[in-house]
Amino acid sequence: MSTPAAAADLVPAAGDPVPAAAAGFLAAFAAGDAEAAASHFGPTGLYAFPSDAGDETSPRRLGEGGELPAVLAADPTCGAPHRLRLCCAEGGDCLLEGYVLDAGGGAIHSFVASLQLEAEGRIARYLTFRCAATEDAAGTTMENPSGADAQAQLGAYFQELESGDFDAAKSYFSDDCLYSHPPYTPGSPRVEFRGHAELLAGFERRGKQPKQHFVPVAIQRGPHLMVEGYVWLDGSTPDGGTESFISSATLDADGRVRRYLAYVCEPMVERR
Repeated sequence: MSTPAAAADLVPAAGDPVPAAAAGFLAAFAAGDAEAAASHFGPTGLYAFPSDAGDETSPRRLGEGGELPAVLAADPTCGAPHRLRLCCAEGGDCLLEGYVLDAGGGAIHSFVASLQLEAEGRIARYLTFRCAATEDAAGTTMENPSGADAQAQLGAYFQELESGDFDAAKSYFSDDCLYSHPPYTPGSPRVEFRGHAELLAGFERRGKQPKQHFVPVAIQRGPHLMVEGYVWLDGSTPDGGTESFISSATLDADGRVRRYLAYVCEPMVERR
């Protein structure tokens, strides 16, 4: 049975107001009304969600145009309310992070989504990921006393990770960080590290990867940053395989990442 979204749940705890099309979609989706949810997409709008509810990294199931209502109805979270933790909206891009709730209001999933909006404001592309509910270890304050550029921090982290300098990579995270990442191998549990010792040990177990990261969208609000990007798995060409990813990061008072929540799917879902 569907549960209507409470209006307060669609007001993000941090960041920007939710664009009208995104708010309308989430309200209709929570009510289980796939036709109404689809009406917030443009005529060629694309919706992409996990094809396997038990594997968060599975290829996205895609629906667009006239297929949208049926594809939206097939998403197992259709009819479940979403509570927004963070919204980062700028130009035609909107990045969301929050929770999917059960009928009693408890969190059953953490989720992120990247929306591209048409000039008229309707949704051109909606890419979503979800995992088991992850705690908000950093809170949603909008203060950023260090004035740190979170995108620069995250970019430097990716560079050190790709080069295999794991000790340097961990230095961009706080001593008490929570690092939550999709499984490194299919069928494995989601990776969660707390603090520098666990983080460094995890990086070293994983080892150096040939991956190269690209970040076409990065929006920071206070200490919060959300990014959408894609990965070349062989580091040099998309022919070797690709991934899409969304990450949400929150800085501490010293400008280091205290909470990092990442999602990945393979292959990538190209931007419009």
